[in-house]
Amino acid sequence: MDACMALRHAYGQLGVRAELQPVDLAAQDKDGCGTRYGSLTPSWTGTSWNGHSVLVLPDSERLVDAAVEQFEEVREIGMGPMVGKVALSTHDNGSLMVPGTQVVLQRGEPTLTYTVAGPGALTSIVEPPERWPTPTTTGVPE
Repeated sequence: MDACMALRHAYGQLGVRAELQPVDLAAQDKDGCGTRYGSLTPSWTGTSWNGHSVLVLPDSERLVDAAVEQFEEVREIGMGPMVGKVALSTHDNGSLMVPGTQVVLQRGEPTLTYTVAGPGALTSIVEPPERWPTPTTTGVPE
């Protein structure tokens, strides 16, 4: 999520609209074996967010996964962030992609299947846990 938030800010500085989108990600090899990352219902554990997110660039209809190389099977390929073309449409609730929509992209051998999480997942990002460490005058939590 942090990589997406930083990249979203950078895109904004360049005048490019970028929207944060929580997703579930399944990485599968040619035999169908793989690993699932993220969640359709991400949550916080302490100050750590348990989920995966991408950026959606509505004006160019692109999906950007800035942190995809944190996953071993993708990192081995060494191609950097994932950028893929997607078809978008704005819905009555303001979302750009319907929850449950799947975007399938190929990155070397692994097939990456992104499943769009619902609006509650985005809320989990922008509304962090009620209990954060209390800052002190030294800036170090107690």
